[in-house]
Amino acid sequence: MTLNPNTGAIILAFFEWKDEYNLGISLMDRQHREIVGIIDELYEAMKNGQGEAVLGGLLARMTTYSLQHFTLEEQMMSKYRYPDQAQHELEHQAYRSKTAELMAKHEKSTLALSVATAQYLKTWWVNHIQTTDRKYVPYMS
Repeated sequence: MTLNPNTGAIILAFFEWKDEYNLGISLMDRQHREIVGIIDELYEAMKNGQGEAVLGGLLARMTTYSLQHFTLEEQMMSKYRYPDQAQHELEHQAYRSKTAELMAKHEKSTLALSVATAQYLKTWWVNHIQTTDRKYVPYMS
């Protein structure tokens, strides 16, 4: 929960980091927090009527950061011989395909995609962190 410094009113984030998202692997947790922050930036822009204006840039930033995150995560899974790495990497590939599709739609269309994109990103990352990533924790601890 965040408070508005001017009014003291509660500011509700679209995608606020929760302790339950922590995996206990500090580097992964820091990167996941950064990803949550990028998604919340899109929501903040939407609240201010700027969602479509910033969507392309935020998707590009998210794509770059996600690629770095996935590369590091996959290297760690290899290092610790995580047995479900192939399946985990398939999820990463599906995410990359979907975000590329969203980028292409955004570039070709004037339709409002920011709400659907923000919801997709939030849902995908919550599920991925809490379900898929959590499975590798015992192998890396």
